[in-house]
Amino acid sequence: MAKKTDSETEENVEKKAAAKKSSTKKAAPKKETKATTAKKTDVTKDAVKKDAKKEAPKKEAVKKVVEPKTEVKKESFKNDNISFDMEVEANCKVKYIASPSKLLWEKARKQAIKKIAKGVSIPGFRKGKAPESIILKKHSAQVKQETDQAVADLSFTECQKEAKTPILHGHGNITFNVEGEGEDKKLIFSFESEPIIPELDMSVFDIKTTKENKVDEKRVNEEIDNVRSFYADWEQIEDRGVEEGDFVLLDIDDLDQDPPAQVFNGARFEVKSGKMVKWMQDLVMGLKKGESVEGISKPDEKASEEDKKNFKEKKVKITIASIEKSTLPAIDDDLAKKVGVSDVAEMKEKLTNLVIKKDERVQRETDREEIEKQLIEKVLFDIPATLLEKEANHRMSQLFNNPEFKKDWEENLSEEEKDAKKEEIKEKSVQAIRLFYLCRNIVQENKISIGDDDLKPDYSSILEMMYADQKKLQYQSMSDEQKQMALTQVMMHKAEDYILDQLEHAAG
Repeated sequence: MAKKTDSETEENVEKKAAAKKSSTKKAAPKKETKATTAKKTDVTKDAVKKDAKKEAPKKEAVKKVVEPKTEVKKESFKNDNISFDMEVEANCKVKYIASPSKLLWEKARKQAIKKIAKGVSIPGFRKGKAPESIILKKHSAQVKQETDQAVADLSFTECQKEAKTPILHGHGNITFNVEGEGEDKKLIFSFESEPIIPELDMSVFDIKTTKENKVDEKRVNEEIDNVRSFYADWEQIEDRGVEEGDFVLLDIDDLDQDPPAQVFNGARFEVKSGKMVKWMQDLVMGLKKGESVEGISKPDEKASEEDKKNFKEKKVKITIASIEKSTLPAIDDDLAKKVGVSDVAEMKEKLTNLVIKKDERVQRETDREEIEKQLIEKVLFDIPATLLEKEANHRMSQLFNNPEFKKDWEENLSEEEKDAKKEEIKEKSVQAIRLFYLCRNIVQENKISIGDDDLKPDYSSILEMMYADQKKLQYQSMSDEQKQMALTQVMMHKAEDYILDQLEHAAG
């Protein structure tokens, strides 16, 4: 999830527990039927529509690793209207085994008679005014059916009043079995609950954040050259091959795929040590516009040993789409005014601060990724099977939207490889769902605000725009769905930032 999570977890941070509308029929012993909810009953009035956060059971503190619980947790409840046992199983499955009291049965019977009386016409009586005895005599089967329905609704409401279990938002299917006969019946309600999010113990995290960030004169001058490139005069080179210092637009194809797949189309690279990886620079030097060359990709010489070890070489084809040479403007007050500042001195000062902020943003993103990794590894809890299935199916459908993946799946993968891929998608789905719920819980508990302002760009000059968060620059062109997804990402970032801030504070 994000990091995904994906997808199907972007919802309002203040979720409410709610049940889907369904119908209740008289059930034979051990026959599963759907419990009534929503408009037709009172089940949702007192229990289901309460805030999920307020109704959540007491949380458990995380010490090292919170493992999802597989044993059945049992608890008993009782009041004047009902007695019941609650069983909580793996994957957030909840079961109420309820025995309604005679008082509740009588209340249900009166509701049933009143409801039937309002809908039938009996000679000599106005609608709704016929005596109970006549209603019972003329409509006994309907009274029995409506009483069973009413007692189911009343029983579930009473169970929710005592247990306060948050029903899974958007998936509130409540089913029940019936055991026994008459008023000795036991009603067995089954549904999925919202995940129980454990409290975080900050001592489980092991991360060292980087606070100190210095920018020297060399770095500032490099950034000034980047600014100058925005205002450069570009000359198209037609009569010679690529030389050091040129800019090239490249089309790059991956030849290891069948058929070959284009990786870059018209991507611009500066042909200069430190700007272009050596293997690519060696290949393009001397080539003219329109010419192509094949070669093997190599890891960057400055890459870490781990990155070099994990690098997968590929056979590629590089085509020179264009060769350009730039003439940069002078570093003077005219250039400074073009980017919204008064003179060169102010431009250098602002650039220094903007580069520091950019580096801090990059470092913070690295720290967030580490926090996400540790949250996934160290804070484990049950999630509903319905959510997992929905998320995994969404991820698989996204993959099948890629024609290359679909073809590979249908023509090349064995059944064992398909099963392995499904397990991989399932694991990623579990991680995304847990990460979403954890972050949302942190935001809710600490009253961290989230809104459209978090997506809007914040700059007052062209220079600041050049160093602004690129995602925010896309705000105006976002659809409502894209904004909702972006807000979910903001929510997760703010939760991760909260953890990082707590760790920094504890470290002094």
